Amino acid sequence: DNSHWIRGFRTGKQGSSHIIKELSELLGKEQTVKAMKCYPKLMRAIHCKRVVAALEEVLGPERTRHVLRRNLELFGLTGFTLERARNAMTVLKLMLGPRDAEHVAFTTPELLRIDGQDLQATMEALERALGPAKAHRAVMQDGVLLAYPAEKVHQVVSALQRIFPPGTAMQALTTDPQLLEVRTETLQSARHTLQKQFGKSRAQGIILSNPSLLRVKGCTLRGTLSAMRDIFRSGMRKLPELNELEEECLAAVKADFALFQTDPQVLRGAMTALQEVLGTNVALDIVKSDTSMLRTGESTIRQAMPLLESILGQHSAKLVVSRHPQVLRARAAIIQRTWRALVKRENGESGAKDAAERNPHLLASSSWLPQ
Repeated sequence: DNSHWIRGFRTGKQGSSHIIKELSELLGKEQTVKAMKCYPKLMRAIHCKRVVAALEEVLGPERTRHVLRRNLELFGLTGFTLERARNAMTVLKLMLGPRDAEHVAFTTPELLRIDGQDLQATMEALERALGPAKAHRAVMQDGVLLAYPAEKVHQVVSALQRIFPPGTAMQALTTDPQLLEVRTETLQSARHTLQKQFGKSRAQGIILSNPSLLRVKGCTLRGTLSAMRDIFRSGMRKLPELNELEEECLAAVKADFALFQTDPQVLRGAMTALQEVLGTNVALDIVKSDTSMLRTGESTIRQAMPLLESILGQHSAKLVVSRHPQVLRARAAIIQRTWRALVKRENGESGAKDAAERNPHLLASSSWLPQ
């Protein structure tokens, strides 16, 4: 019996020191500190009891320990009760069978705080859209599909069926379940924008190969793709064919979806700064291999490069940055601090320079510095 690690929750001891002790046994010290910083509610023993006891009721002590260590965010959720967890598990077993229900409960434990009737309604909505067998496979692939209200599933499925050819709408949903979080207006706006940019037929192919694009508002899609066109065009020796340029842009945003969360002016500014400090050709090669560099502030790049040149020398600095461009993402204050530490560790600037050239990440991060 491994339930001793939640004994404090059951015996009613509710002092904060006792809660910390019990959580440390459950999660380990580091994870406990992290959990309490993120979720202050944990200082209330009743909240801990509800989360831990509900999960243990269904998953058992050892699997509960594993799940909570892996998903600290569960402590930030409300709605966990013993009765609801039992009810949810009963419904999952009826819908999926005992073995598959246990798998889904383990991989998507947040379902155990949802009313069983709501889970059943969502499953029925998925079965109507996909058919029973495909719905079952979809839920096994990503149990989070059951966390959405049935009405939301119906709305999104209807919208996707208007966008995709017959039989392919649900393939998009199983590829990217986060589409269920998107308003139908956003789905339609994204589709319209892609059709306007690429033509109806080509847009359909683009959406089929990357349905996640439908999560992006039309105005954001337009702005980001325009910025990426400008960036790639500015770095090419000769103007490319339009299709070639568009493919470059699409490949970039597919590889780094966070580009859509960055102001297009930031993207353009970063490229301009990279071209100024490294030259057009090197800048383009770097951006193609690591588009995250475009999310670096222009001023950060402009401040980092002269500082690296003063430390390593102009030739060595350019060589290091061309091989390890991430160094340019470090703030000047970090580079100065790590350089001083390297000089001290290597007993002089000559040794520090050699160390920095071998391992440029030492300049870009302070994580290795003694506390």
